[in-house]
Amino acid sequence: MAKLKASAYLLFALVVSFILLFSMWLHYFWHLYFYHQIPGSPYLFLVGYLLMPLGLAISRSTWNKKLILVSWLAYVWMGFFFVLSAFTLVYIFADLAWPEIDQHRTGFFYGVLVLTVYSLFWGTRKPSVIFEKIKTQIKEFHGLKFVQITDLHVGLLHQNKSWLKDVIESCNQQNPDFLFLTGDLVEGSFQDVKPMLESLRVAQAKVAKIYISGNHEMIHGGLAWETYLKELGWTVLHNQNRIYHVNNKKILIAGVPDKMINRFDSSAYSKPDLALSTTEIVDYKILLAHEPSSVLDLKIEKPDLLLSGHTHGGQIFPFGFLVRLVQPVVSGWKTIQKISVFAHPGTGLWGPPMRLGTRNSIYVFEMI
Repeated sequence: MAKLKASAYLLFALVVSFILLFSMWLHYFWHLYFYHQIPGSPYLFLVGYLLMPLGLAISRSTWNKKLILVSWLAYVWMGFFFVLSAFTLVYIFADLAWPEIDQHRTGFFYGVLVLTVYSLFWGTRKPSVIFEKIKTQIKEFHGLKFVQITDLHVGLLHQNKSWLKDVIESCNQQNPDFLFLTGDLVEGSFQDVKPMLESLRVAQAKVAKIYISGNHEMIHGGLAWETYLKELGWTVLHNQNRIYHVNNKKILIAGVPDKMINRFDSSAYSKPDLALSTTEIVDYKILLAHEPSSVLDLKIEKPDLLLSGHTHGGQIFPFGFLVRLVQPVVSGWKTIQKISVFAHPGTGLWGPPMRLGTRNSIYVFEMI
């Protein structure tokens, strides 16, 4: 296990190092590109570059509460810089075709600032409740209601105890039969975030409230979160399933931890086929998996429905195009191997507290 963990941390260190070096180069490039248009350009981009690693480090330190403003500035700059980089690339290519637009470079820069403020507004709004219908020929399941929340990242910036309480109250108002929490619950140490999760104890569902682990739980405390969720009254599915009787019909709910769990714990695996296996005859099967790509790991079993998260829907346009390189679906529905797969765009946020082209969501599914 130690060897595997060491290799995982080495890979993480290499990725972070590459990102820092690439970010340094980009900051310098954009400084040169906007040098004559933006007052104080060298200092602006230098401070911005230094803010990102500093803010990330502070957000994971014991100084987090005292220096929360630095973390906010770092994450907001991260979002601004991503939007600036993405849209400036388009602007540069447009400039090759229409050189006259180059004279508007200053206006373009400040336009990106406005877009950042707009994204920040949407990112910090309370999650919207969105309703979806699931068609089934099983009349006994008509009216059955599932609520799914995912990627809450409690502990990051404004996603704190009171924020989670509001999320759970919104879920309870839907009076669901099942409440699903599909991973990436936390963002911080076990000791710091655990007190923020108390409202999960009062989450309500007429039949069951079910939790599966995401990759961020493994980064911040590992399988201890599964034990704690059980203490809070949740059913935790770790390559397991439960069969529930609804109007004399059987519905199987299966769950797997994040598919990358073995990189953090050599004794743990994500096995969707094992999770779905049963000797009982059931009428409907649902698989809860943190990543949509878990559908590709199914070799034997075929659920009727797979509910996932992880992608955040891309969170900030056009990041979704990059997500598509590693996930078969970024947001919403897609049929894969004759399985209906749903990728939830996230109830919370990771990184920049911003949304552009997506929104924080609580999904309510009703079978019809």
